[in-house]
Amino acid sequence: MVKAIDFVDRHPPRRRRRNLLSLILISIITLSTVLFFIYFPYPTEEESDSSDDHPDFPTIYITCYEALDNENYSNCVFELDSEESSERIDPLEAEIKIRGETSATYPKKGYRLQLSKGEPLLGMRDDDDWQLFASYYDYTRLKTKLSFNLWRNLLLENNPTAILPRSRYVLLYFNGDYKGLYLLAEKNDRKLLGIDETTATNYTNSSVIFQAKDYTNFTVYEKDRWEQDWPNEDEGFYVKDKILPPLIDFVNNSLNNTFYHPQNGIFANFSEINLIDFFLFNFFMLHGDFWDKNYFIARNSHDSLFYLIPWDFDISFGQNSTTIYDNTSTVIQEEICSKNRLYDRLLYNQTFRQNCTNRWNDLRNNIWSNESISNTISNIYSECRPFVQQDLNLWKQTYNSENYINQLKDWTLDRLEFCDDYFINDFL
Repeated sequence: MVKAIDFVDRHPPRRRRRNLLSLILISIITLSTVLFFIYFPYPTEEESDSSDDHPDFPTIYITCYEALDNENYSNCVFELDSEESSERIDPLEAEIKIRGETSATYPKKGYRLQLSKGEPLLGMRDDDDWQLFASYYDYTRLKTKLSFNLWRNLLLENNPTAILPRSRYVLLYFNGDYKGLYLLAEKNDRKLLGIDETTATNYTNSSVIFQAKDYTNFTVYEKDRWEQDWPNEDEGFYVKDKILPPLIDFVNNSLNNTFYHPQNGIFANFSEINLIDFFLFNFFMLHGDFWDKNYFIARNSHDSLFYLIPWDFDISFGQNSTTIYDNTSTVIQEEICSKNRLYDRLLYNQTFRQNCTNRWNDLRNNIWSNESISNTISNIYSECRPFVQQDLNLWKQTYNSENYINQLKDWTLDRLEFCDDYFINDFL
């Protein structure tokens, strides 16, 4: 007698093969599903507004497996993708380092790039030197580009020294990891300022670009606080020690009748329109962490005048991280006088103050009208709006970007109104 157990689960060979195939198919589907959600997880609420939702936004891909710091360049590969075929850059060799000093310590790093050949990135100049601004503590992600644009607009009002980089927003991938929204900008250098390289000499008649990198109040020359960006020190040009000491001495020690002399005074050394606009621009935007550092002095040749270039806009437009500054503050004028001897002397001169007021009124009637500046802010925000909040989320900055954008708009319009009254009733 055959035991019943011999007949349990005993099927014809054809059916057993069908069951085996079904089991294999189910296993493949299950395994594929698991792998899909491991490597392509369903986006969270924060992640759903990712760069993949906007594939046409200009995107930079950088591959670099060397350690990075803010002193030395490391080898990398650079690539740029865009919906405009003319803007795409195929992979090419480049070098990269972290930009900034204090900002180099932030979780989101900014970068300096040197491409192996010049490229006109995103319609900007054809060059091999580029900057990527991270704007980590700017919760609007707008202030650097806004500052660039407002200063550059002064070119339209007969100020040929109003030069700052052009810029475009991009998305950045670093070694395949998405790093969020960045501002790609030209470098502030000889080429941007239109300085002919043949005007570099080792004497006091050289064209120059000096940067006040550390606190210097223009009373004593301390060489370590100044960086010579042009001429190139690596090529044996050392001119800052020859040009800056007599210039600082003149600003600090010359008698009033010499300082304000119409032929040989301060405006025979510096562009007057530049000194006026530099003051108005930085006073209006309530530029902090400034005046005694974070600016450039440039000159195209020995026969041309020195001019100043503003820089580093992290503390501006009433915002520094989560801190919002009073838009009616006049403390900055007293701070200017204590931090910068050049403006300490200028701002105590009635003629200079009157010229500043006249210039302010002219600008307010044209390129710095409420409508013009509001449109500038709106146009910049429209360019990067899909990514500002997403970038804050990416870097665990739990702030509402719309709140900070609205604060920026309101603060700027209120500051303009305050300055209107100040330059007419109090400044003079």
